[in-house]
Amino acid sequence: MSPAARHRTHPLSGAFTLIEIMAVMLLLALIAGVALPAFGRGSGAAAENDARELAAGIESGRRAALTHRVPFRLVVDLRNAAWWLEQEAHEEPEALRDLTPGELPAWAGLEVLPLLAPRAAARSYQPVPGLVGEGNVLRETVHFHGAETAEGWVEDGVVKIVLRPDGLADRTVLVLEAENGDRFHLEVEPLDETVGIEREAG
Repeated sequence: MSPAARHRTHPLSGAFTLIEIMAVMLLLALIAGVALPAFGRGSGAAAENDARELAAGIESGRRAALTHRVPFRLVVDLRNAAWWLEQEAHEEPEALRDLTPGELPAWAGLEVLPLLAPRAAARSYQPVPGLVGEGNVLRETVHFHGAETAEGWVEDGVVKIVLRPDGLADRTVLVLEAENGDRFHLEVEPLDETVGIEREAG
C-alpha cells in the first residue's frame, strides 16, 4: 500500500453509523419506559399515603368525639394543602367561675328559678394536642382538588367537618390529586366509623 493510501481517511470515520444511533435510541426508549411509570406510581403512592393519613385523622377525631362527648372538627385548608383536628373549647359558666368549693350560686336559694334558657354562645374550638392538631401538610406532589360539602362543591378556602358527640357528621367528600393525575376520594359518611377511599386513575 502506498504512503498516500495509508494516510487517506474515510469521510465518515468520525460519525456514528445508523445502527449505533438506532441502538442508542432503543436504549433511551427502554429507560424511559421503566422510569416514567415508576415516577407516576411514586406520586400516586404519595397521594395514597396522604389520603390514608387524613382518613385516620378523621376516624380518630370521630372516636374522640364519642369518647369525650364533645364535638370535634376537621379543618381542611384547601389552598395550603393542610389539615388539622380541633375540639370544642369549654369554658365554665360565668355564674360558677368564681365560687369556692361547696359554695352555691346566687340563684340556688331562689324559690322560683328563672326558666329562660341561657343565650347560645358561638362555639369555639381549639387544636387537639399532638400531631393531628398541629397542621398536617400534604406532600409536595399532592394537593386538594376540592371538596363536596352540604353547601356544594368547594375548590378554595377552608372546609370544616364537625364530628358530633353522637357519632354523626355531615356527608363530605374530600378529593386529593397527585401530580400524575390520580385522584383519591375520601368519603365521610354520616354514620360510618371508617372513611371510604376510592382511587380514580388520571
